[in-house]
Amino acid sequence: MRTLRISTARLCVRSFSLDDLDALHALTRQSAITDLLPDWAMSRGQCSEWLGWHVSRLDHFDAAAPVLPLAICLPDGELIGWLGIGPKPSVHLGMPEVMYALSSQHRGHGYVSEAVRAATCWFFAQGPVPALMVLVKASNAPSRRVALASGFVPRGHAMCDQDGRFELLVLERPAAMPMLEPVLDQDAAAIAALLVRVAAHEAEHWLDGASPFIPDHHLPAMHCFHRRSGDYRKIVCDGVLAGVVLVSSSGREHARIELLYLDPVYQGRGLGGQVLALVEAAYPQVRVWSLDTTRHSARNLPFYQRHGYVVVGQDEDEFYLVKRLPGPVDLREGRDFRATALAGADFNEVDLSQARISNSGMADACIR
Repeated sequence: MRTLRISTARLCVRSFSLDDLDALHALTRQSAITDLLPDWAMSRGQCSEWLGWHVSRLDHFDAAAPVLPLAICLPDGELIGWLGIGPKPSVHLGMPEVMYALSSQHRGHGYVSEAVRAATCWFFAQGPVPALMVLVKASNAPSRRVALASGFVPRGHAMCDQDGRFELLVLERPAAMPMLEPVLDQDAAAIAALLVRVAAHEAEHWLDGASPFIPDHHLPAMHCFHRRSGDYRKIVCDGVLAGVVLVSSSGREHARIELLYLDPVYQGRGLGGQVLALVEAAYPQVRVWSLDTTRHSARNLPFYQRHGYVVVGQDEDEFYLVKRLPGPVDLREGRDFRATALAGADFNEVDLSQARISNSGMADACIR
């Protein structure tokens, strides 16, 4: 949780660190915030104690009983607000509350609703909590607009033991399906940051303490290169960048998954299988899929085998996998293809060791 980063189109929503003290304290001194949230009118010492307590709890996050403040930051790192997901026992409803605040200098751009949508999507992926709530005072119309723009639905009113009557807005757990979207050059920095998190997470969890080899994954330029050299797509879940997948294809019956990575916070939730299904649906003509996966991970090989891939080779580092889908196969060993129309055929994993090719049109042929 100390390295939690949730990227959106314009923001980074992340866990707090002790280095945020100055920026957070400056926000808590804005009357535009403390007039509505008087408990946040803290001295620097109080702010330091609050920050230290929450940072110390990051290693003990429990999605079933969350206490999680998150920093809302611009791409350059500037902290412009915060949101929190935590208990509200004084309303006796059993749902975690979502609360939020934003610097007065950055209001009117939809930043808070963008951050709340991303954070709640991430949160629902962590555990079985069925719903979240927002409580809004009748005088706080801007907060109500944020809740509505974030997908919360009015559900009457709720009484708080200390603070009286609030409007209640509820967001139920969505049945979200991931989407694949083309990577753009402006996505490169966010994808590089995502791959850095992936590499750090895998280094912790792979067998024998091995670290993954993802060439130049930390460089945005590499992701711009992937975008131009193959079919590079973002895995997006309710507007949040959840991973990436890179496919190379002959354009016909064979395609290869060059890389598939999910942000650690989205792993173990069934998202990977949905992504494989979406990739196959994007290439309906493909009958043979191939990929390779590390031997150092205990879970990678079983995952791909569950989704129809079989091992066709291995070395000390990798398993080499193939998945064959139903489709016609009309090539036979020893067959004479004289005067046969093969225009548009896709030759993949074909043994041509003693083939003889003569008097044949090979314009635009591609041999890999």
